[in-house]
Amino acid sequence: MVEGSTHKRIRHKIVKIGKLEGYDAKTEWPPRKDDVFDGVWMIPRGGEAPTHVFEVQVGGNPNSALGKLQRARRRWGKCEIRLVAPKDQIAGLRALAEKTLSEQDWKACKLIDMNTIGQAVSHLIKVRDIRREIGYEPCH
Repeated sequence: MVEGSTHKRIRHKIVKIGKLEGYDAKTEWPPRKDDVFDGVWMIPRGGEAPTHVFEVQVGGNPNSALGKLQRARRRWGKCEIRLVAPKDQIAGLRALAEKTLSEQDWKACKLIDMNTIGQAVSHLIKVRDIRREIGYEPCH
């Protein structure tokens, strides 16, 4: 299956945000498993359990994406789950997620406008550059 350019671009931005925030961030993870996630953030040297798991919903089956996120919660316990989609799909996905996910999974789930991902990357790059300019490195 050929990956769409929008889907690929958003996946890589999710990884960029994770790295800018100090996480060990990966895409298409874990390798050689049934459920491969669009993005994960893990604490560096903190093991192989992600703290955040992302699925990008641009076309495709939203039930499949929600199912993968549910399985991530079952597999890694308290990881935060994120579904990233175009703004015009968020309301429908929110209704579907609220109906589909358990109460605990729903509380751990955030639906994110994919444009917000791009904005976050731009802002975090600016913060990183300012930190470099003033000689400040965060503690994490």
